[in-house]
Amino acid sequence: MDRVGWRLRGGASLLVVAFALDAFSTGLGLGAIGPSLPSMHERLHAPLGSLGLLLGGEYLGSLLATLALGPLLDHRSPRPMIVGGFLLTALGFALVPLANGLALAVAALAIAGMGVGAAAVGAPVLIARQGGRQEGRALSIINMAFGAGAFVGPLSAGWALDVLHDYRPIFYAFSASLALPLLAVAAAPLLPPQAPVKRRLGSLPTGAWSLALMLAAVSFLYLAAEVGFGSWVYTYVRGTTHAGVNAASAASAAFWLSLSASSLGTALRPRAWHADRVILVGGAAGAGAALLFLAAPTSSTQIAAAVLVGLALGPIYPLNLGSAANLFPAASGQVSTVVICSSQLGGAVGPWLQGQVITRSYHLGIGLTIGLCAGLAGAQGAYLALRRQRGQLEAKPLTP
Repeated sequence: MDRVGWRLRGGASLLVVAFALDAFSTGLGLGAIGPSLPSMHERLHAPLGSLGLLLGGEYLGSLLATLALGPLLDHRSPRPMIVGGFLLTALGFALVPLANGLALAVAALAIAGMGVGAAAVGAPVLIARQGGRQEGRALSIINMAFGAGAFVGPLSAGWALDVLHDYRPIFYAFSASLALPLLAVAAAPLLPPQAPVKRRLGSLPTGAWSLALMLAAVSFLYLAAEVGFGSWVYTYVRGTTHAGVNAASAASAAFWLSLSASSLGTALRPRAWHADRVILVGGAAGAGAALLFLAAPTSSTQIAAAVLVGLALGPIYPLNLGSAANLFPAASGQVSTVVICSSQLGGAVGPWLQGQVITRSYHLGIGLTIGLCAGLAGAQGAYLALRRQRGQLEAKPLTP
C-alpha cells in the first residue's frame, strides 16, 4: 500500500477529521430513526406510512442549504458556513425529542438537514481544494464514518426502546456529540476559493452540464435506494419474519456497518478501485442482493442479505462525489451542488415512497429497492457512454 497516499497536503487531514466526526454524529441520528419509527408512530399520532416524511424533511432541509451554500463556496469564506452547519445539526437533533406532532418532528429534522447539507457540499469542495487528487480517499473515510454512526445509531435506539421504552434520550446524546466536530473544524485551516469571483450558474463548458446531470441521476437513485432501504429494513424484518426488536435492529445496524466497511475498502486502496466501474457493478450487485433479501425466509438470512446490500452500495457515494468535484475543478462548488442536491432529493423521496409502499406490501417495498439499484447501474452506464463520446473535459479559466 502506498504510504504517501495517506497524507493530505495543506492541513487537510484535520479537516477530514472534522467532517468525519460530523458524519458519525449525523449517522447516529439518522440511523436511529428506523428502529424508532413504531414508537414515533404512537407518540406523534401519525400513520406509519407517513413517517417517511421525517427523513424527507431532513433531506429537503439539506437540499435548501446545499442550493444556498454550494455556489457561495466558490467565492466566499467557508468557515462560517461549516461552523453554522454543525450547529444547526446539533439544534435539530435536540429538537426531535420535543416534537409531539409529525409537523414539528419534520421541522426539527429539516433544521438538522440544513446542517447536514452544509457539510455535504462543503466536504468535497474544501477537501478537493486542499487535498489535491486525494479527495476520493478522504470522502470514503467520511462516508465510512457516517456508516459507523449509522451502525451504532440503530443499536442505541434498540437499547433505548428495550430498556428505557423511549427513543428521546438518545437524540439529546447525539446532539451533544456535535461538540467534537465543532472543535476540530475550529482548529482546521481552510483555504479560500481559487478566485473570489462570483460565477454565473450555468456558465460551464459545453458538455459539462450533460455529464453533471448524469452524475446527478446516479446520485439521486443511490440515496433513494440507500436511505429508503436503511430506514425501513427494521420494519421489513419485523413485519415479514416477526423478529424481535433486537434482531430487527441488528438487521438495520448490519446494513449500515457493511456500507461503512466497503467505504473503508475505497479509503485503504483507492488506486485499486476503478471508480466508474465500481459504481456500475455496485448498482447491479445491490439489485441482486436486494433480491436475495426479498427471498430470505428467516431473520438471520435477511440480516446476511442486508449485509450484501450494504457492501454493494458502500463505495458508490464517495466515488460519485469525487467524480463531480473533479469534473470541472474551477467551479467544483456548482457541479457538486447539482450532484448533492440530486442525492438529497433522492434521500427525501426514497423513504417517503418506501413508507407508502410498505403499508400495502412489504415485498413491493423490496422490489422498489431492486428497481432503484438497477436504475442506478443503468444511469452510470449512460454516463460512461456519454463521457466516452465527448472525451475528457479540460478545466478552463474562470471568467467574471
